Amino acid sequence: MTRRQWLSLLLASPPAPFSGTFLQLTREHRQWPEARWRELWLHLRALGASRLIVQWTQDGDEPLLDLLPPVFASDLSIDLGLVHEPRYWSDGAAAFAGIEARCRALLPRLQPFAHQPNFRGWYITTEVDDVRWQTPATRMELVRHLKATVKAVRRVRRAPVAVSGFSNGALKPLALAEFWRRLLRETGVNQLLFQDGIGAGKLTLAELPDYYGALRRLPFLPVVEIFQMMRETPFEAVAAPLSRVERQLVLAGPAPLAFSLPEYATPNSVGGSADLYQALSGYRRVVSLP
Repeated sequence: MTRRQWLSLLLASPPAPFSGTFLQLTREHRQWPEARWRELWLHLRALGASRLIVQWTQDGDEPLLDLLPPVFASDLSIDLGLVHEPRYWSDGAAAFAGIEARCRALLPRLQPFAHQPNFRGWYITTEVDDVRWQTPATRMELVRHLKATVKAVRRVRRAPVAVSGFSNGALKPLALAEFWRRLLRETGVNQLLFQDGIGAGKLTLAELPDYYGALRRLPFLPVVEIFQMMRETPFEAVAAPLSRVERQLVLAGPAPLAFSLPEYATPNSVGGSADLYQALSGYRRVVSLP
């Protein structure tokens, strides 16, 4: 490779490893001054993010729509999430009726934001694992719920719809890929955001390549978990070491999403690491000549 070719490749490469990230809105964000929001957007851009998935716009019975104006004031492309239902993880399909009722009330209020220039699409907040939806009855309920949600959001605005999923290792890679192939086809969801499960201890780095390989034929995007879970209930995590995140990035390939830069890789975040931010913001910029 000539020096000219190397420089062309370097200039064409993304300045940082991530194409986007998630944002979990909480009532604490109401205390943020405008300057702190602007600082967050600058940090995310320094890490390569151009896509921001607002994981939910309502937490239980509490709408968080008042926090969307500073989000849409950014230059990021925005996916709008729907309702976070804390009982979903304990109740499963029994929580769907409540989630759908809240979504019906929420969606008309999201309509002005869904027509903003930097609105990208919709995000269904209910994450899908590979354990609870394997019987015909539970799978039917999941398909019905996702299909109804896709139909509801597209009445507000036709746009791509994404949903997150992860593996507990309950399904082998090819079986998981077939599960998602059918689920995407039957529900109209456009994209699977597949969490690598490394931070939560769901999968190992040795297992992950087989899952990525099986999913490659699907419209999916890897989500690199940049945290290390300390406790599951209540959830507690800290920023992962850079050495582990680098291995995840190699496996994920170009332009994955991160879960989650605001929490774990910005200088002012509670569970985050200024060192991880500094390292990731310079990632791929330090390249030696061949």
